[in-house]
Amino acid sequence: MNVNRFARNIMAKDYDGERFLLHVAEVMERQLKEWDAAYEVVVMKLIDYEVVIKKENRSYELLLTEKDLLLLQQTSPYALESLFVAGIREAGASDCEREWGLY
Repeated sequence: MNVNRFARNIMAKDYDGERFLLHVAEVMERQLKEWDAAYEVVVMKLIDYEVVIKKENRSYELLLTEKDLLLLQQTSPYALESLFVAGIREAGASDCEREWGLY
């Protein structure tokens, strides 16, 4: 875990906002698919970033401005992921409630 934390710290400092968001979304999707292959994470960029996390008929959508994204990135290497997890839990994903105890 310490190696992952060290790597995420470096990424949070060195990656631009979009690259960091795409990395976190990819990591989240891999983890979610380990629990249930039905999960899907989609990142879109129009004016702001839109992240959609879907599982079957449920979904969680998050809109982020570039400013919000950079603020989260600077706050903590895991702040963005924590925001996603909180939203997924709020949307009713019980497997996240059970597995993501650290957030």
